[in-house]
Amino acid sequence: MTQELLNTSVDDIINLVLVGLGVLFSLFTLLYSFIFSKKEQLDILDEGVNKGCNNILIRQRHKEAFSYIKKIRVITNQMLVLIGFLSIVLSLNIVIKYFINELSKQILLFKIDLILLFFLFVLAIISIVRILKKYFQTIRL
Repeated sequence: MTQELLNTSVDDIINLVLVGLGVLFSLFTLLYSFIFSKKEQLDILDEGVNKGCNNILIRQRHKEAFSYIKKIRVITNQMLVLIGFLSIVLSLNIVIKYFINELSKQILLFKIDLILLFFLFVLAIISIVRILKKYFQTIRL
């Protein structure tokens, strides 16, 4: 592997990781706002339940809001794991590109980088499958 090919590959990976981080941070922010709004709704429903309100509709909405927050929290936790992995890959690529000058060490780190990217890809696929599975369970009539 030549130095030029290695640098081009590292640049491509850095760009790909930055795009992935941007998308994940955007989705995380969106889901966090959903959780926050449901949490406010849950707090209002909690007041009714704590005051001894035996309305079945309020109890059902309370249960649904709690379940929704729990599901979204699982998804956001998966996103945080992916963000962590992407951050490690980004850091490794920056080290390869700017701080290591010896080609053999760069190639070794690049191989480690490719292994991490493979695990990241597998985690992303697993997360997407889980999300789609929950989605199809939710929209089933």
